[in-house]
Amino acid sequence: MIDETDNVGQDITEEEAQLRDIANQLATIKCKESGIKAQRIDLENQIAALVETGENGSKTVSVDYGLKLTVKRALGYSADVSALKNLALPTDQIPLKFVPESYAFDPKAYEKLVEENPSVATRVSEFVTATPKKVNVTIKIG
Repeated sequence: MIDETDNVGQDITEEEAQLRDIANQLATIKCKESGIKAQRIDLENQIAALVETGENGSKTVSVDYGLKLTVKRALGYSADVSALKNLALPTDQIPLKFVPESYAFDPKAYEKLVEENPSVATRVSEFVTATPKKVNVTIKIG
């Protein structure tokens, strides 16, 4: 045993002291990591604010010394599948795909419908919610 005591005054082994030391180091690193992550997210948001893209697109810009930034934005969709199934529309105009034993909303079919048949998309959109996904920023050096 080494000359250390735990929080109730009892001697602890060398392994327990080592574990305590490693746990304290880990806790310190985790705190730093949280702060650094918050800084990274803030910097990514600043970059995203300066690099314009469509709400569903990406753009790569060269900054300096071979440094490239890619900002990617995307939409996530959720839909009332039951309501969509009950629309009086031909099945090829309803953005659903059959998943064994059920139906699931098909975002690609919905985006195609918006582009190719806006009047039908307007009816369908009553049952669809589009929300921005997290903006993705990629940095590439060299």
